[in-house]
Amino acid sequence: MKRTMFLGGLAALLLAGCGAGLIQIPINNPMGLEGQKTTLSLRASSQAVATIPDTSATFDDQDINIPVNPSGLDYTLSVRDIEFGAGCPNPLPSQIGVTIPYFKATVTDSTGSASGQVTDVKFSLTRSGSQITVSNVTGTLSFGDIGKLMGIIRKNGANTPNTATITFTDPANPSNPNLVTTSTPDLGNCSMTITWGGGRGVVKF
Repeated sequence: MKRTMFLGGLAALLLAGCGAGLIQIPINNPMGLEGQKTTLSLRASSQAVATIPDTSATFDDQDINIPVNPSGLDYTLSVRDIEFGAGCPNPLPSQIGVTIPYFKATVTDSTGSASGQVTDVKFSLTRSGSQITVSNVTGTLSFGDIGKLMGIIRKNGANTPNTATITFTDPANPSNPNLVTTSTPDLGNCSMTITWGGGRGVVKF
């Protein structure tokens, strides 16, 4: 179940904190993306760029009764691991900057959808020997229609499988690359596989 960490214990925490003022509850893997892999080909430009296909995961409704209404949910995308393959410099650069100019998360069931979006997600890659470390992930999206979101993920809504989809193409700039890397030497013509982490969400009250 993808939602166990998101919703397990949430009602108890809310009951304990209700009336205490502003409450923010951290949650892990709220989009169910932990372990999803995306492989892309970087192409040479002024900086190496790539197109990222949409990434999706499904999850079941959860049986939970929240006694108060959340005001929103913030979500930060996570990158668990990066692997480089054919066409990459050898050795790889020791420092690589990565920018994802746009991403939108949409959660859907048969009743409709709720979504949030953010621009300029950034993270850093550091190579030490053969190891690549991901750090300094920045960029948080907000789900404004939290009532709709909670209606989708709870069993008091439609009891159907739900889908979380991450879209990386900016509808206002569809020809722009979805990912840009900065390094010396450049990573043009290099294969790159992203293993997504679950990410971190915060339910706000």
